[in-house]
Amino acid sequence: ETKNIYTNGKNSKPLTLQSLSINAANDFEGDPMYSFYKHAYLHIGLKEGENPGEFDGSPIEQFADTLVNDLMELDKENISHEAILVNNVWMAVVYYLNTASRTCKY
Repeated sequence: ETKNIYTNGKNSKPLTLQSLSINAANDFEGDPMYSFYKHAYLHIGLKEGENPGEFDGSPIEQFADTLVNDLMELDKENISHEAILVNNVWMAVVYYLNTASRTCKY
């Protein structure tokens, strides 16, 4: 059921948890924390022998989705849930906080 909710959503259609990662390159482009995460996963991928611009065989821009799907395959209790919170949801929260901060007039 976790995979279905992650991929297809439940109560927030058409927004899904997966779409927070799949659309990250467009939605979060230029955000400093997204760039930080993206380059960190790029570095991990290069250390593991990945092609430049990829993480675990997928585009680096979709690092969160790649990680979450890998962890779902491991089928360890709650590990994919934590990855969704840390990589997908938190990235969106930080992006919107940074956007609000940039648009705030003192």
